[in-house]
Amino acid sequence: MALENYDIYYFILILKTLYNLTVDLPNLTHSYAIQEEEEEAHLMRLVSILRELLLCFGPNDDKQMELRNHIINLLTNMPKTCFEELLSPAVLEDDNGSEEHNGKNMEAINIILRFLDHRITKTEGSKNTKEALLPVLQLLILMCQANRTIRKFCRQFILPPLGDEVLNLPTEGQKLRNKLTRMMTNPNSELKTLSAKLLFVLCKESVDRLIKYTGYGNAAGLLYDFGLLGPQHNTNKEQYSSDSDESDTEAYKRIREQYGPLYEDLCFSIDSVTGRANVIRHEDPMQGWSVERKMVEVDKLVNSLDQAINHGIIKPMVMDSSGNPVPAESVLQLREANLKNIHHQDDLRASESSDDEGDGGQIMANKSK
Repeated sequence: MALENYDIYYFILILKTLYNLTVDLPNLTHSYAIQEEEEEAHLMRLVSILRELLLCFGPNDDKQMELRNHIINLLTNMPKTCFEELLSPAVLEDDNGSEEHNGKNMEAINIILRFLDHRITKTEGSKNTKEALLPVLQLLILMCQANRTIRKFCRQFILPPLGDEVLNLPTEGQKLRNKLTRMMTNPNSELKTLSAKLLFVLCKESVDRLIKYTGYGNAAGLLYDFGLLGPQHNTNKEQYSSDSDESDTEAYKRIREQYGPLYEDLCFSIDSVTGRANVIRHEDPMQGWSVERKMVEVDKLVNSLDQAINHGIIKPMVMDSSGNPVPAESVLQLREANLKNIHHQDDLRASESSDDEGDGGQIMANKSK
């Protein structure tokens, strides 16, 4: 439904009035338990009306965003049990399948998420970032904590499987996950905390999963504030469903298989501090060298080592006949000492082997007796 400027003006006045009426209600705001069924019915009806307003179009983007901003402000005062009214049964004939989840039409939630994305893009780095983002962040946290369907839809929107993005830093890019990760290090403490908490809730308050998506460096502030720097994992397991969401392990394997054939010696690992995959090739510096060139390089190394010993730059030690360490006088003496050590180790292994055989023979002899 399209709205005119005067419609939006009156709606905004009504929304402001309702916000002031509900902001201080003690037993309603953010509470699962509502004292009177009649009050609950009125509030649920109000949320369903707000959903219809979210789906309306304004004469221009600015007016439309202003109306949605006031709707979101009022929704932050609503009890968590009322957020189910933001969903409606999915219509099979609807071609917009991307806004459906678990048989529910998620169009209103999608609008709120896109509103957040638009606000971050518009205000990131400006002075009014806090005022523009705190209400919508707070609302999304409340909705995701209260409603499993909303949380799973928001997770798919904000934290989809990483795929090739695992090769980049979590703060690199213009997706909503990247923007929220950048907000986790914002100088404003409230903005930083709410951005991190939203991602934390989407990860079902799993420390390991949060670190996977944001990197330990970005998540350290939240983990410290919540006392989760230790070995804890899920702080509120009972609040979330036990079914595991799609893992990115297969994506990591696919990237390893993708880059593996390119490099003979491939080192692939996920850096938990940065949240980025490190794909490093360890090349053999002597690859393609002939035997003659290798011998020349060995001679150069021996001569350099001998000169360093003769000039007193280094003083490698060897063992004398009494077992005391003494400085080596040349590379040749080092080589002879090394050969003696190798022969000594071989003699020890041989003696141990003969002792074991002797013990075994003695045991067999005793058994035969």
